[in-house]
Amino acid sequence: MNCVTVPRLAPRGPVAAQIAAGADFTCALRDDHSLWCFGLDTSRQLGDGNNVNSAVPVQEKSLAKSWVGVSAGNAYACGVQQDGTRWCWGANALAQGGDGTVVALSEPKQVDIATDWATLASGDFASCGIRSSGALACWGDGSLGQPGQPGNELPALSPLAVGAASDWTAITGGLRFACGIRAGGQLYCWGSASRGALGLGYSSDRNDPTLVDDGTTWDRLDVQLDDGCAIRTGGDLLCWGRNLSGQLGDGTQLTHPLPVAIGAGKTWKRVAVGRTHTCGIGSEGGGADSLFCWGQDANGEQG
Repeated sequence: MNCVTVPRLAPRGPVAAQIAAGADFTCALRDDHSLWCFGLDTSRQLGDGNNVNSAVPVQEKSLAKSWVGVSAGNAYACGVQQDGTRWCWGANALAQGGDGTVVALSEPKQVDIATDWATLASGDFASCGIRSSGALACWGDGSLGQPGQPGNELPALSPLAVGAASDWTAITGGLRFACGIRAGGQLYCWGSASRGALGLGYSSDRNDPTLVDDGTTWDRLDVQLDDGCAIRTGGDLLCWGRNLSGQLGDGTQLTHPLPVAIGAGKTWKRVAVGRTHTCGIGSEGGGADSLFCWGQDANGEQG
């Protein structure tokens, strides 16, 4: 196994304005709004149309310099351009691209005619996006309710509105579930409840957004396989779900089906959840911000 155990400058080093890590590949936007990807390319998830793994960043096939957002999932990715259009590429057997088909996308394709996409979040097999109005839509694998469509667990071939709310401010996707925050500070999750992934206790799967608790101070969040973490406006960090590698950070390796407080005494500003480890930026006692990591470290994940 070839692992890099400390942070290093990625090849071809111009500034990256945004980065998205998928399953064994990564995509990044440069400061000139061009889009580059590197890593595994078995499903053409690098977007250059070549189906060849690359250890160095390769530019997506159109060479456009109009990208403003990118999100990477399991063998596919989606991005937003300056005109608000949505583009996807890579695996599409479960409608991950949301283009109305289940045909693989060998290069970035504009997958609908809408021009109001603001933020995208790609889970392993389904994606969601927030429109400029604050409305939420999801597409892709619906087997466990990921697209948020009550009574419908079929693949969502194109984006479907999730409820009538138009105040979504954050969205993120895991293995077979998604979570989001609305403007009132409420945290919602839906999809597979396996291993407590929804933070709702040991419950049934949910095919529409379900309030995680009665709190109204949720501000930031991130989820992965079967676990998630979120930060309240005061800087408190809470995590939930599967904890086999200690990635929840509570000092145990026990699954927590409900959110539990992490890192007491620290004020948290950012959190990023990986497959088996988690990192966050926080401070303690009014000191400077520092990077903290916890969970698996067999391959140098914690730096």
